[in-house]
Amino acid sequence: MDQFVSPQSTSVFRKILPFLSILVLVTGLIVGVPLLKHAGRVATVASANLVDLSFSTPKTTLTPGEQFVVSVLIDAKAYSVSAASVFVTVPSNLVKIVAISPGPYFTQSLPPNYSQPLIITNPGTTDPNVASLVVGSACPNVLPTPPPATTPCVVKTGAGVLAILTLQILPTATAGAVQVSFDTTSGHTEIAALNQIASVLGNAPALPLTISVSASPLPTPTLTPRPSQSPSPTPSNHPPTLSPTTLPNATINQPYSVNLVGTDPDTSDTLEVKISGLPSGLASSCSRLPTVRNQVTCVISGTPTQVGTFNISVRLQDGSGANVNNRLNLVVQ
Repeated sequence: MDQFVSPQSTSVFRKILPFLSILVLVTGLIVGVPLLKHAGRVATVASANLVDLSFSTPKTTLTPGEQFVVSVLIDAKAYSVSAASVFVTVPSNLVKIVAISPGPYFTQSLPPNYSQPLIITNPGTTDPNVASLVVGSACPNVLPTPPPATTPCVVKTGAGVLAILTLQILPTATAGAVQVSFDTTSGHTEIAALNQIASVLGNAPALPLTISVSASPLPTPTLTPRPSQSPSPTPSNHPPTLSPTTLPNATINQPYSVNLVGTDPDTSDTLEVKISGLPSGLASSCSRLPTVRNQVTCVISGTPTQVGTFNISVRLQDGSGANVNNRLNLVVQ
């Protein structure tokens, strides 16, 4: 049987057709825009520098025979880091690695069967020019595998000191440029992030150094000092330095943590650090490695409960009397 459509029904349909079109368009915007925003966020995270490594040292111009300290810094951005394998290389004809130690970023090293030797001697030379260290905790689905059952899964975010290197310019080194580098070949310098099997290492730039060889002075006649003469002056003392010299902003009622490293160029000096002016909710704690007296790492952490800009005083003083008072602004939003 043929269906009959009255002219009145057709007229009503034509009247509501524009409203139906507008309803479909609005529904598409409501559903589609959040999806596009979510896709944009995923793409942004995927293309970001996920975890960066870098070097920091207060002195980049050195002389043959000089020993100095370099901090390996980590900045975890898009992912929470559970472990890090770090290989550092230096040219064996100019620099040697004296020691490498874990920094305060991770509180524990992985068990011996998961870590490399602290110093690897390159075959064919007696000068160690490669140092490696594996620190962190073994978590499921991340490096290394399989995770030991006795090691707790601990993850870290933000910036801090991952390791501390003690290096020395060889006495036979000639003047010129030299680099301390990360070895990022497969299986060497890698970062393990929670729920991410592959390494998420972003930037890992080398540290450029300059070896300076001063010209030998002309010989001077040797004079026998009289008994009343003053003794020869003692070598000049160098003031300590702080790294970094700026603080990241904090958010009120949100956890906050940042590491500060004080270093004295004179390796025989014992360095002391005093921090004051912190807003309520934040506190500081400082520590040093037993074998490195001239470097102190301090952690400012807690949950700030005040909004404003605070002038933080970080006073560094060495055992020879040199002191530096650093003023750092901390913005709590």
